[in-house]
Amino acid sequence: ASQRSASLLGGEIVKSESATLVDLLSHADRRVRQQAQFELVRRKAQEELTTAARTVSHETLARHGVWGCWQLGLESAQQVQLVAPVMAEILSTSTASDELRIQAIRVVSDLVFRHGLKSFSENDRAALRDSVRSLTQSDNLRVAGFAAVACGALGGSEDVSPLLTLLNRIDNNDPVARHQASMGLLYLVQRHPGLLESLTTTSGAPARLGVLLALRRMG
Repeated sequence: ASQRSASLLGGEIVKSESATLVDLLSHADRRVRQQAQFELVRRKAQEELTTAARTVSHETLARHGVWGCWQLGLESAQQVQLVAPVMAEILSTSTASDELRIQAIRVVSDLVFRHGLKSFSENDRAALRDSVRSLTQSDNLRVAGFAAVACGALGGSEDVSPLLTLLNRIDNNDPVARHQASMGLLYLVQRHPGLLESLTTTSGAPARLGVLLALRRMG
């Protein structure tokens, strides 16, 4: 197996057909998987990467497909139009694993920060908002925390409520998820000035602390 990996990493990958590269996205050697992913990105193999990303029944393959789509999306705002529907599909697929959902959420948030909301179609933004809003209720606080960041990146003033609910549910027991929910609030207020100040008397001490942390970030 190590000899095969050495041969692939030594130059075979860049000479391989795209279909072979897709197969290599599930190779046992992470280095091979990554180089195959990067080669597909270099070729701008959108169809192959999105198909891999949608194969949620195969975790390793799907993750590399998602990461490849992420790379393509970061290249231009136009690519977001092709990547966003794939991420929305993953988030709404009940058989997708929590970790795959997290990776899709990270892609969406990063693309908003890179290219802005204008790069997303109204339909994609609405579908993604619905998904991440729902996922802030996940029992898995890692999922809920990343969803909170995306909720702030994608949402409007009405998305304050699920973030405050999440802060109260965390009850200061998970500092990472609390930070993510607070950052979600911060991203919302960047588009809705004065919003945080109106929340300082909200019910629940954990939610008020989350608001305070966001206010501190604002200086």
